Amino acid sequence: MSDARVLDVAVTVVGAGPAGLAAATQLAARGVGRVLVLDREDLPGGLPAQSEHRGFGLRRHMIPLSGRRYAEHLVADATRAGAEIRLQCTALKIASREVLAVSPQGLERYRCRAVVLATGCREAPWPYRAAAGSRPAGIFNTAVVHRLLTLMRELPGKRVVVVGSEDVGLMAVRLLQVAGARVAAIVDELPYLLGFRVNYLYSVAVFGVPLLLGHRVLRILGRRRVVGIDVAPSAPGRAQITHIPCDTVVFSGRFVPESTLALEAGIEMAPETIGPAITQHYQTSAAGVFACGNVLHGAESADVAESEGARAAEAVSRYLAGRLPEEPQVRIICGPAAASVVPHRLVLTSGEAVPLLARSDAPRRSAIIAIRAAGQRIAWAWRPWVVPHRATMVTISVPTAGHRGQVEVSIRGKRRGPDFTLRSYAVPGEWGRKV
Repeated sequence: MSDARVLDVAVTVVGAGPAGLAAATQLAARGVGRVLVLDREDLPGGLPAQSEHRGFGLRRHMIPLSGRRYAEHLVADATRAGAEIRLQCTALKIASREVLAVSPQGLERYRCRAVVLATGCREAPWPYRAAAGSRPAGIFNTAVVHRLLTLMRELPGKRVVVVGSEDVGLMAVRLLQVAGARVAAIVDELPYLLGFRVNYLYSVAVFGVPLLLGHRVLRILGRRRVVGIDVAPSAPGRAQITHIPCDTVVFSGRFVPESTLALEAGIEMAPETIGPAITQHYQTSAAGVFACGNVLHGAESADVAESEGARAAEAVSRYLAGRLPEEPQVRIICGPAAASVVPHRLVLTSGEAVPLLARSDAPRRSAIIAIRAAGQRIAWAWRPWVVPHRATMVTISVPTAGHRGQVEVSIRGKRRGPDFTLRSYAVPGEWGRKV
């Protein structure tokens, strides 16, 4: 790091998405000192800034905004509060409250009192979806397609198959259809829809696009350019093959935390989420390093990421003032039918209200999410339906400082489908150490 230009700031926020901008806004408004936001893109706002469809910011603005409009609000709030946003600036390394980054101006080393990781999530590489065949031109992921259509105004193909029924895949269908392409089908290996039904109705059903749930891609056909794909039912024993002619395949990969910086910094990782392990104060195992947003748990709504950023900012400001308790701690573990939970540890500060985000291992109807400490149930919630790719929030009151043992989160309900875990879609070996 000796050749880098050195800058001193109070807090460096890595990532200018909803979580990072919300954290920067609150930190700057609290007067903690110079707050700097770094982002490798040339447009702040994260994924919402690349989205023209509505549905963002409902919790805060009470009306659904387009992604671009929502991102503009976040950026305006951050700059108005006094935070600085540096674009085309890629964080390379975190070490001892320092961030090494590279920008068009060269290497830069930011010395700070605290770091906030808000790097979001990414689509798991599509080759790990085990689609056979050659690798011709015409294969994309949804992030590239959204960028092509909304920022570059380029059409990726004329006849498209979308693989994956997440919300970004559903919205890609609408963007493609409006831009002039024809979407031949949506295919998903799971037997249930991953996106919100309202997005399906708004983006898919209105165009009459077939939805093939419970189907997997057998092979991609074509030499220089895609000419079609073969799909078959995912259920064992059913081998009926369907051929779908197309010149483009868009993989809507499962979203996993973009946690490379944390992993390379030696920060403790949670294998269930593939993200940094944190306390309820969003504090990681590295001194002065906090994390918030989708880097913790994979894709949740922008509203969830924004609220996490604001709560993380409060914890960071307390840390800078020397008022953030760090001991004693107990672990939060996943009990029966719970696939993951965030946060992963509790600092025992009696009476503090803490929101837990829990995901189930499979779709379950009439589900009860129960939290137990020392064998006693301390909180619970009932939901008519839980799905494994979207978290359920339960607020608990932190046990007293005299508590010993673990806090367990369990889910009970009638199972309605197969397992789904983020870990299944990560590149092998990238999860890091166990909590």
